[in-house]
Amino acid sequence: MDIWSENILVDKDEGWFVGAQHSAVFHVNFRTQEYELLSILPSDELYGYEKYECCDKIDKVLYIFPRHIDGNVLLIDLEGKLIQEIHLPNPEKKDINVVGTYAYNDKIYVMALGLHKIFVLDLKNNTVIRDYEIYKEVEITDLNGNMIRKGENIYCTIPDSHIIYKLSLKDDSLDSFTIHGIEKGIHSFETAGDIFWITSKSKCIYLWDEVKKSVVQFNAFPKEFGRYKFDQDHHLYLDTDTKFFSEGFFLKGVFLNGYLWVVPCCENKILYLDMITLEIKVLDLIDEEEDAYT
Repeated sequence: MDIWSENILVDKDEGWFVGAQHSAVFHVNFRTQEYELLSILPSDELYGYEKYECCDKIDKVLYIFPRHIDGNVLLIDLEGKLIQEIHLPNPEKKDINVVGTYAYNDKIYVMALGLHKIFVLDLKNNTVIRDYEIYKEVEITDLNGNMIRKGENIYCTIPDSHIIYKLSLKDDSLDSFTIHGIEKGIHSFETAGDIFWITSKSKCIYLWDEVKKSVVQFNAFPKEFGRYKFDQDHHLYLDTDTKFFSEGFFLKGVFLNGYLWVVPCCENKILYLDMITLEIKVLDLIDEEEDAYT
């Protein structure tokens, strides 16, 4: 079974991650290009898909969060020793499904989608001091989400809803915004300067201005931009016509020097949006060819 993860915590030339198929924490030394098993996590079995996932590092302590499991937040030192467990209230014993965390001023804000909550952990006493309900009326089928900070606020989104939650780090207030015109929820959500960019299951990029309460939609993609698919004989082909995919079109975006770089999921082009001219352009990679293996 391969050792891999969807998240890795990097600090200079070291990294720590929880195995996506292992209930264990691994340490990576990028200088020596070696990795090691650091700690086996509490579970009924070593193997299992994403029982734990998110990982934060505060000073010399790793904070490991439960995913597809009813469990606690685990505090592990850099030698792999379990120091303490922080109990997350879960009377119905559901999978907690932590999908995002943010550390700020002796607190960690924990987005636990399985419980429809944001928990606030006090790092001085290692206890839960508050929680907020989110997406309580939403039927969640896609256990993923985004949790990002902009200014003195944390924003949360999920693929099953077009509601954005905003948690103030100043006064601990929780607000929400319903973004109309976005089809079937929010897959990608990142800052782009003073505004936000959003993608959904549709072949579009949206720019949301919270202050002006406006949404601008972009779908003038290059004609050659499409998604790789397999036919019934497992032959690779490029679909440039479909305008909707249930798993979304894009993974991440990076705003840098006036451009929004959009990283696709299974598409054939890396795109970037000129935030001044609002023109979508293509980054061509020389000699890049895709086949069924890649």
